[in-house]
Amino acid sequence: MISSLKDLGINDTQQLCYFELVKSGPVSATELASSIDLKRTTVHMALEKLTELGLVEKTAEKGVWQANNPTELKRLLAQRQNELKQSAQELQSSLPAIISRYRLSHQQPGVLHIEGKNGIKYLHDDIIRNNKEVLIFTSSKDRDNPEIALAIDAQITRQEIAGIKVRALSSVTLKDDKTLISISNKRITERFFGDEQQSSQTIIYGDNVAISTFGETMYTTIITSPEIADSYRSMFENQWILAI
Repeated sequence: MISSLKDLGINDTQQLCYFELVKSGPVSATELASSIDLKRTTVHMALEKLTELGLVEKTAEKGVWQANNPTELKRLLAQRQNELKQSAQELQSSLPAIISRYRLSHQQPGVLHIEGKNGIKYLHDDIIRNNKEVLIFTSSKDRDNPEIALAIDAQITRQEIAGIKVRALSSVTLKDDKTLISISNKRITERFFGDEQQSSQTIIYGDNVAISTFGETMYTTIITSPEIADSYRSMFENQWILAI
């Protein structure tokens, strides 16, 4: 059996019936059951499901079953992809609330760990949903990847449109960076401290602290905890006072 078809809601018995019909052409349910050595009732249930999925049909005149064009599998795949995309969007929207409930009931911080570019996307969307002031300890590596740099630029625009206040602390060694100067002058209040560049980026927003690394593989960890967020926020404010 083809395991990928199970992701489309087609089990082994249904696959067996479908591929037998693809091979044999129109046959009765009794003939189909005999050819694949299954009970007629089992075959009939499988055929009903395949009909529901649009993969087979029963001819009215002859009372036999036949497979529809296999391109119907592509339609099912596209439908399934759309459903998964919708589910992902719904989960993405509800996940912060779920983590918050877990934290309250278990008295421990919620931790979300996402690998790759999806982590940055989730973080950016969550910042917009949260709609609170954003504090950033910048990274010297966050613009090494052109695709990520474009995503950051787009996020800055989204934050500006949403009216989200942003403050950033960067290394003094980055003070003359033209990209940072351009962004800072337009949308972000930025100050500089220390000579050591940070390879990771830390963002504090609402009850969340997000830490992103920008190596060959990117990782984003979001910790949801008022206590931890307040600790990082205090650290940021202390550095902000001393920064130039």
